[in-house]
Amino acid sequence: MVDRLDQIGGILLFFGAGLWVAWLLGGTLINRRRAAAVSRWAYAEARPLGKKLYVRWITMAAFELTVPEARAPFRQLSFTGFLQSREMPFVWLWNRLRRRGDVLVVRAELRRRPLWGLEVYRAQSLLGGDARRAALEAGWTPAPGPDGLWRANGGGAAAELSERLVGALGPWAAHLDRLAVRRETPQLVLALGLSGVRPGAAPPLGACLTRLAQLASAG
Repeated sequence: MVDRLDQIGGILLFFGAGLWVAWLLGGTLINRRRAAAVSRWAYAEARPLGKKLYVRWITMAAFELTVPEARAPFRQLSFTGFLQSREMPFVWLWNRLRRRGDVLVVRAELRRRPLWGLEVYRAQSLLGGDARRAALEAGWTPAPGPDGLWRANGGGAAAELSERLVGALGPWAAHLDRLAVRRETPQLVLALGLSGVRPGAAPPLGACLTRLAQLASAG
């Protein structure tokens, strides 16, 4: 009986190890393909915003695309893509439960400094904690909105600008993790969750970024 249990345990261990290795290899391959697709899409969206673009791979699942001489209303731009871990099943499942996936972070220096500062963010997002800390340091009290996003600003014109910016996101509003406007560089920070987004069929992003920069610069 004991020998039989040992045999069953050995078989289960063998198949478990095989499944783990298969997941590791499959997750690595999927991440590489996904990272390549997202970087190509980001490059295509950034191309109209400046003549020179540079791509640097931070890891196999993270890249940075910079536009050092961007067209107005920008001065310079950077796009940083972070791919979630798909190699480790438990990490992947934990991220899924917390609604954390692939993220694209856009940082922009504007030609004209904004008059107002603000934060809009999803509390459970990867950058939610950073946004909350920045808001509290600025003396703003974060408050939840009916759309599930938290907002923090000085009120008045800043609150109105916050709503206009969220509205200007259009279809990207559903993917918003963080939107920050401030007077210091970078004046505009946008983080988008890319879960469920297929690069080949994604809504236009470059024109959306230009609209956000125009609104932030104007008021």
